[in-house]
Amino acid sequence: MKKKLLMALMASSMLASNAFAADLMQVYQDALINDPTFLAAKTTYLSALQDVPISRSFLFPQLGIGQGSGGSAYLSKTDKDDGDDTSRRGYGFKLNLSQQIFNYSYFAALKGAKASVKEAAATYYSAAQTLMVDVSTDYFTILLDQAVLRYNESNVEANKSSLDQAQEQYKVGLKTLTDVYTSQAAYSTAVSEKIDAQTTLTNDIENLRALTGKTYDSFEPLNEDFPLVSPDPDDIDKWVQVAVDSNWDLKALHYEAMVSMANVKQLWGGHMPTLELDASYGDTFYDESGGVGASSEKTGSVGVDLEIPIFQGGLVSAQTKQAEYDYQTAVHNMEIQYRTVVTSTRQNYLNVVSGISAIKADQTSIKSNESSLKGLQAGYNVGTQTMVDVLSQQSLLFSAQQDYATDQFEYITSLINLKSYAGTLSVDDVEALNGWLGDGEIEAQEALADGPSIQTLDVDALSNVPTDADPLASTT
Repeated sequence: MKKKLLMALMASSMLASNAFAADLMQVYQDALINDPTFLAAKTTYLSALQDVPISRSFLFPQLGIGQGSGGSAYLSKTDKDDGDDTSRRGYGFKLNLSQQIFNYSYFAALKGAKASVKEAAATYYSAAQTLMVDVSTDYFTILLDQAVLRYNESNVEANKSSLDQAQEQYKVGLKTLTDVYTSQAAYSTAVSEKIDAQTTLTNDIENLRALTGKTYDSFEPLNEDFPLVSPDPDDIDKWVQVAVDSNWDLKALHYEAMVSMANVKQLWGGHMPTLELDASYGDTFYDESGGVGASSEKTGSVGVDLEIPIFQGGLVSAQTKQAEYDYQTAVHNMEIQYRTVVTSTRQNYLNVVSGISAIKADQTSIKSNESSLKGLQAGYNVGTQTMVDVLSQQSLLFSAQQDYATDQFEYITSLINLKSYAGTLSVDDVEALNGWLGDGEIEAQEALADGPSIQTLDVDALSNVPTDADPLASTT
C-alpha cells in the first residue's frame, strides 16, 4: 500500500512539473527550443553556411606530402660470375602543390554556393516566422475551443433548465408531452455538442504539445477589451508590394533559382578548357648493400597543365540541358509562390478589415438575442409562446456567441498571417499579442498594425545562431 502511494505521489509530482499555466510568450519560448521542425531549419541553415568555404577551397592551393619506401635486388655487372647480389632500398618524401589558374566550373560553383547560403538563410527566417504563426494560431485555437466549450456548457444548462421546467409543467397539466419531447431532444443535442467541443479542445491541446513538447494546465484568456486595430497604412496595394519585396518564402525561391542558374553555368563549364599550375619536389635516400653505400636523389618540377575537353560521350551536354530544365522549374515555382503571396496578402488584409466589422456586429447580435430570449421565456411562462420558440431563440443566441468567438479568432490569425506574408512578423508582434491576454488593462499596442516596413529578424535573439553579417544584405 505504501509502495503504491509513493508511486502515485511520484507520478503526480512529475505531472505537476510538466504542466503549468502559460501565456503566449511562454509557449513561444518553449516552442523555440523544442520544435523539431524549427530546429531542423536551424541546422540546415548552419550546414548551408559551409557551402561557400567548401566551394572556395577548390580555388585555393592544394598542398600535400607523401612518403614511401621501396627496394630491389639485382646482380652487379662486376660480380656477376661470383653470384653476389646487390640490394637497393630507398626512403624519401615528395611535396605536391597544385593551383587552379582557370576553371570556369569552380568559379560558377562558388557563385552558386553564395546563393545557396542566402537561400538557406531566407528559408530559416521563414521558418522563424512560421513558428510564430503556428504558436499563435495553436494558442488562439485553444482559446476558441475553450470559449466554444463554455458556450456549450451554458447551452446544456439552459436546455436542462427548459427540460426540467417542461417536465414539471407537464406533470401539473400546463404543458403537453410534445413540449417535453422537444426539450429532451434539444438537451440531448446540446450534450452531444458539448462532448464534441471537449474532444476538439483536447485534440488541439495535443497539437500544441507536439509543437512545444510541454503540457499546460491553463492558458491566459483573451481580454474582452483587446484593441481592434486596422492595417496601417490602409492601402492594400502597399501591403502587396511589401510582401512581394520581403516575403521570405519568395526570397528563398528567388535564391533557389539563382543556385539553379549557377549550376547550369557550372555544368556548361565542362566544355571549357582548364589551366592548372603543378609543382613538386622530392628527395629520396637510397641504402645499397654489397659495398656500394648510401646515396640520395632530389627531384623537382614546375609546370602548367592545360586540358581541353573534346568529347565525353555527350555527358556535359546532357547534364547542362537537365540543369536548364531544373532552372526553369525553379522559375515556375517562384511564380507560383509570387501569386500565392499576392493573393494571400490581399485576402488577409480584407479579412482583417472585415473582421473588425464582424466582431462589432457579433457583439450587437448577442445583446439582441439575449434580450429576445428573455422576452420569449417570459412569454412561455404565461402561455403566449411555445417551447419551440424559446429553444429556437436559445439556439440563435448560442450561434451568435460562437460566431463572436470564431470571428475574434479569425481576426487575430488574419492579422498575424498578413504580417507573415509581408515578411515583417517579428518577436515584437508576439509580445504585442501577448499583451492582449489576461484580465488587466491593455496598454496601447500598435506593433501588430504596422506593416509596410521591411524588418530583419534578429537571428541571435531567436536561436543563438552566430552571424557575423546579415546573409540577406544583398539581393543580387
